[in-house]
Amino acid sequence: MTLQSRLTGLTQAIGINIKALYGKFGPLTALNTTAKTDVVTTVNEVFNKVGALIDDLAAPTVTNKTYSAQKITTLVEAAKAALVDTAPAALNTLNELATALANDPNFATTNATALGNRVRIDAAQVFTALQQSQARSNINAASATDLDTLNNALGVIDTDFCRNLYDG
Repeated sequence: MTLQSRLTGLTQAIGINIKALYGKFGPLTALNTTAKTDVVTTVNEVFNKVGALIDDLAAPTVTNKTYSAQKITTLVEAAKAALVDTAPAALNTLNELATALANDPNFATTNATALGNRVRIDAAQVFTALQQSQARSNINAASATDLDTLNNALGVIDTDFCRNLYDG
């Protein structure tokens, strides 16, 4: 291969690459900027216009400005910290909370029902015979039938033994 053919191949490759770049960028004259002579000047103009939109001191209600990426990150981190607050590490994500609640979408109803089935000490309750039997079994308490059987086995328990001793 001759030097001339190598240079011809190189210039053709450069031409192909320039056409590809031009196709990706398009003509500078189509830009909505005043600087259209070269890419660097055009990019700098766009950067200055975008930079004018970034204002970390703008009020949250301003709609034609934006915060810098650093300020946005700071605000998001502050919101996350406020949300987590002083939650223990084991309960500071939504997944950990869901796991702690047994992934039950009806957690409040499930627990309200479970609490309603507990024996209260501050108010009367009505339980079915099965619930009463289970409650007695849970605390190892005797049933009314068991107490009747015990009373019958003991005999009369309201005997005045002192009177019997003095009368005897």
